[in-house]
Amino acid sequence: MNFKGQNVLMACIIGIVGVLILFLGLYVSAHNKETYLRNRFTSQQKSNESSFDKMWKVIQQQTGVASEERETFRETFVEIMQAQQGVAGKGALASFFQQSGITVSGDLYAKLMTTIEAQRESFHRDQQKLLEIVRQHDDVRTMLPYSFFVGGRPPLEAKIVTSTKTDEVFSSGKDDEVDLFRK
Repeated sequence: MNFKGQNVLMACIIGIVGVLILFLGLYVSAHNKETYLRNRFTSQQKSNESSFDKMWKVIQQQTGVASEERETFRETFVEIMQAQQGVAGKGALASFFQQSGITVSGDLYAKLMTTIEAQRESFHRDQQKLLEIVRQHDDVRTMLPYSFFVGGRPPLEAKIVTSTKTDEVFSSGKDDEVDLFRK
């Protein structure tokens, strides 16, 4: 074999090795990306469970405090009204509240409503994060060139928490209940 033939052979070998290194790099990159997203998904799913648990515990505890305040007020009010022998019937209810120092406030209920909204929004954002991870994973599994290497891996199945109402609306395609107070 002459010198020119050896150069061509070396160039071919270097080219083949280069292509193999390129494919190996793509495989490693695709594998790592898919594994990263799968791990992130598992972590986010657990985070969502924790977030949901926290949301309901905070709401339940604040509701409990509001109920306890209402019940304590009711018991105190009944006791005082019985002791005053019907002061409300004599038109003196407003002065009774002023004299007794009892304040009736909606602050606790307003705080509860704010908490419900904030906790629900936080949980909604957590679920959106999970869905974004699923989308990215689907992209890696289905788009070239990564799909050559990880396209056969199973999709991620997100557990998204919704309501029966939502399931019914999306099943039927109709949302006709617009009366919030159902009068």
